[in-house]
Amino acid sequence: MIYKGILFDLDGTLIDTNELILHTFDYTFEKVLQRKIPREELVSTFGKPLEDIMNAYSRELAQELLTTYRAYNQQMHDHFVTVFPTVPQTLTQLKALGLKLAIVTSKKREIAQHGLDFCQLAHYFDVFITPEDTNEHKPHPEPALKALDALGLSAKETIMVGDSPYDIICGAQAGCKTAAVTYSVYDRPLLAAHHPDFWLDSLADILPIIT
Repeated sequence: MIYKGILFDLDGTLIDTNELILHTFDYTFEKVLQRKIPREELVSTFGKPLEDIMNAYSRELAQELLTTYRAYNQQMHDHFVTVFPTVPQTLTQLKALGLKLAIVTSKKREIAQHGLDFCQLAHYFDVFITPEDTNEHKPHPEPALKALDALGLSAKETIMVGDSPYDIICGAQAGCKTAAVTYSVYDRPLLAAHHPDFWLDSLADILPIIT
């Protein structure tokens, strides 16, 4: 096999948190800022660290926005979150093939870990990189490079899979091949502008690429 490892984004790639995120943003901005943010504007922030998003909307109230968001998101998490089709089966087959797998997410470790545990996916992964582990965050390549180092793999042996431009840029700048999922909330032309090497209509589509 050419490839020995895969780096996965979490939200929007393995687990469907899209409606949870949008619902939580709506609640938070209406409660703290008395504002309704258009859906397409919120979607454009997916993949960025939450602190950066809140600071962009209000430096003065950023901490209140963060606290409100995290509390409500945690409260509503299990009501909204599901696993995308073919994810458990595909991860099982990738592990059976001997691949090393990592999560590279912009979500804080505690809530990301809860999502993995709730969806019964944590045991598939050898490495788990969150914003607490790096100085720079996606789209900067540092998170992917950190994962590669922890896995003991080179970039040319690895594919980065994600649903946002930030994932594709991060992986490409780290030297990995990249794969974009077509079930992303981002429009395909926006993802295509960053030239992913592969397109996945479902996660299972990565298996023929690997084999």
